[in-house]
Amino acid sequence: MSVQKILTWAGALAAVIGAPAAVAQQSGTISFDGKVTAASCEIVGEGADQTVTLPTVSVNALPAEGATAGETPFDIQLANCSLAHSTHTQTGSQSVTAYFTPNANVNTAFGTLLNTTDAASGGAQNVTIQLLNGETDQPIDIGNTVPTDESSLGNLPAGQFDADNNQVTLNYLARYFATGQSTAGDVNATASYVLIYP
Repeated sequence: MSVQKILTWAGALAAVIGAPAAVAQQSGTISFDGKVTAASCEIVGEGADQTVTLPTVSVNALPAEGATAGETPFDIQLANCSLAHSTHTQTGSQSVTAYFTPNANVNTAFGTLLNTTDAASGGAQNVTIQLLNGETDQPIDIGNTVPTDESSLGNLPAGQFDADNNQVTLNYLARYFATGQSTAGDVNATASYVLIYP
C-alpha cells in the first residue's frame, strides 16, 4: 500500500470521526406504501390481446424527429367492474385505467413504442408508435411513473364505474412518431398493460 493511499484513508477516517453529523446525511430510509383493492374489471371486446392496424403513410410525412402521422383510434373495453369490499364503496365509485408498462420495446427518450422489425428484416427506421389519450389527444409517456391516485394520472385516460354502471371504455389513439428522418419499411410494435385502480 502506498503512502498516498494510507494518507487518503487516514484523512477519510478522521473526517468520519470528527464529523458525525455528515455521516447521518449520507444515509436514509425509503418507505413504500401501497394498497391491494378488491375492485376489479374484466377486459372484453376484442379481448386482452388485440391488433391495431395503422394506415400506410409516406416517408414524406415523417421527415424529421417529432413528426407524426396516421392517427388511428382504438379502445380497451371493460365490463363486470366490481367495487367488492373496496374502500370506494363509501363514495360509490371507483376509477380504473390501463398502465402501459416499461420494457425493452419502449423508447424511453420519447415514451414511444419501438419498431420491433429491424432494417435487415425490412423494417422502417427512425419510426416508433406513439399512444395518446383518445379524449384529450395528449401523448402518453409509456412507462412513466405509476399513478397512485386520480391526481397523478397524467395523460392516461381513466373511467369511473359504480354499482349501477359496471362498464368502462378507455379511448386511445395510436400514430407513427419519427425519431429522425424515416425510411420506408414495416412497422410493428407491442404494448403491454395492466389495469390499475387509482
